[in-house]
This record gives sequence, C-alpha cells and structure tokens, in this order.
Amino acid sequence: LGNIYKRQERYEEAERCYRRALMLRPAMFEAYCNLGGALLGQKKYREALENYRRALELSPGYKAAYEGMGTCHEELGEREQAIECFKRYLELDSGGDSEVKLRLARLNAGAIPERYPSAVTLTTYEKKAQNWDSDIQRPGMEFLGPRHVREMLEKLTLPQAGQLDVLDIGCGTGICGEYLRAYARHLEGVDLSPHMLEQAQKKGYYGKLECADAVGYMQGCSRTFDLIIASGVLILFGDLAPVFQAAARLLKPGGVFIFTLYRSESEAVTVR
Repeated sequence: LGNIYKRQERYEEAERCYRRALMLRPAMFEAYCNLGGALLGQKKYREALENYRRALELSPGYKAAYEGMGTCHEELGEREQAIECFKRYLELDSGGDSEVKLRLARLNAGAIPERYPSAVTLTTYEKKAQNWDSDIQRPGMEFLGPRHVREMLEKLTLPQAGQLDVLDIGCGTGICGEYLRAYARHLEGVDLSPHMLEQAQKKGYYGKLECADAVGYMQGCSRTFDLIIASGVLILFGDLAPVFQAAARLLKPGGVFIFTLYRSESEAVTVR
C-alpha cells in the first residue's frame, strides 16, 4: 500500500504505511529504503538519510539505498558524499541502465551518457501518460515543443500540403498529431512508451503507431518521408549524430526534419 501511495506522490500516506510495516517487521530493509523515499519526497533529507543507512545496515548491497542517499546528499549540497553514493550504486548495478550516470555527469564526476536510460524513460512516462496532456498545460509547466514545431511548419512553404508522408518520432500521446494530420496523407508515430502510445491511439490521428526506440526504428524503416518531427525527443540524447543520420536516410529529396532542443546553460554542451 505504501508503494502505491509513493507512486501517486502521496508521500505522507506512504510514510505511515512504511512505519506500520516496520512495526510489524523491524528487520525489513526494503521498508526502510522505501520510507527513505517517502521522506525524500517530503524534502526531509536528513531523516531520509537515516532510513537509507538503516536499510544498508540490514542489507549492505542494497543498491537502491545508495541511490536514495546520493539524492539526499545532492539536495543538501553535499557533493562529495553524493558522488561516493552514486559511484557505489553503479558498482552494484549490473545492468547500468539507470539515471545515476546522468546525476554523476551533473555533478561533474562523470561523462554525459550518449542517451537517457531507456528503463528510466519507460518508468517516467508510465506514470505521466494518463495526465500528460493536461499536465503540460499547467501555468509555469507548459511544454512548448509542439507549439514551436507548429510555428516552424507555418513558416515553411511545404509542397503538396495534405499529401505529405510524415513521421513523428517520440510522438508520445499524439500532441503534434492534431495539426500534423492537415499536412499528411500518411502520418506515422513511433514512441518507446506503450502507455503514451495508448493515449495517442485513442485520438485517431495516426495511420500507424509503433512502440519502438526512435533511432532503431528509423534505421530499420524502409519507407521514406517528406517530413520528420521530433518534439521534445532529442533532449534524451547526448550524441545527436545517430538521430540525424537515421533521419537523413529516411528523408525524400527536399524533405524537412523539424526538432526541438533546450538551450544549454553550459558551454560544454553544444550543437555542431
């Protein structure tokens, strides 16, 4: 029950459940770690740290506790302790498909990964899919990618509007599909998250939807396109070359690739 509350970001209710679980089974290291997460969600970083440490006393190799401790130290401005915890997590993480490498890069303690971990992407958008369309319109939280794509489309003089073959990579819930369909005779969408695609399917804008990695899909695709859209997708890549190479292979002569990026606050990250 605590895990359900925590997934819903109802952290106080989750905390009560985990404390009850620990009354019933005081040596349950997972409950200590999850209690740390519930306290972390309430920004009670010192108290969260104590529970992560208790989890590690009971289970020294429990990697999730190291990730939680690292996050607490990072939030508290304790850089060296955060780095130590994140590195210990990676020593224990055989799969390596986690957000911890990104956190180390943010702390200038590791290289920027070539792309955002797919496992984290799937988990993130599983939680966000149901309310994505409304959440991205909240004041101060607006997702501007689709608007920028639409503005660019309006500036271009595209041939045969309504007769174009269009590919929307990272299409998500189909936010761009509403206006892309006016340009398309064939509109195709691809996204890594089945939960986001489920929402896109309900809208009926796309002639074809595929659940796949965008680059892998483009590399194996036999169809060509007049227009390829990537709204809010390239932010998940460190090295953009594979994306551009795959898109270039699929574009017809004179075809257009429209994509959005965030402006980097660091000179170490550039688009060349």
